Amino acid sequence: MKRAILALVLSTISYPFTWCFMVLLSGGRLGGQMALGLSDGVRDLPDFLEWGTFGVMFFGIPILACMGLFALMMFALQIRSASIVIAFGAATSFAILAAGVAPKGDFVNWVYRDISEIMGSIGAGAISAWLYWLTALHRPSTKTDDGAASP
Repeated sequence: MKRAILALVLSTISYPFTWCFMVLLSGGRLGGQMALGLSDGVRDLPDFLEWGTFGVMFFGIPILACMGLFALMMFALQIRSASIVIAFGAATSFAILAAGVAPKGDFVNWVYRDISEIMGSIGAGAISAWLYWLTALHRPSTKTDDGAASP
């Protein structure tokens, strides 16, 4: 139980920072200024820290609720595979972003206009889901050198 709670908190805190990093990586904007990618990493660091911290403080409870529903869905469906958890995380993150931000009737133009934010959302969802899987669901192998499982 402690691992599941730790995983929820870890993925909730990491999501906004991961989203900011993914947006900067894809050449998007943070704070209204165009980022030029990772080559401007030193100049983008204050925006990264500011927007990541703002994301945790302002969106922490909704992200925690979404991560809790995600964890409940993984538990109910008995999903323990890393690839499925990561795919579900990316799809869930995109679906929440599309439901909350996408304009009605102009979905295709929204995708083309805000592709860096969408890619940031998908990447952050996948990475946060992977962190959840790694912390809560992953059980390392206990095989010995001769290939037999230890008791």
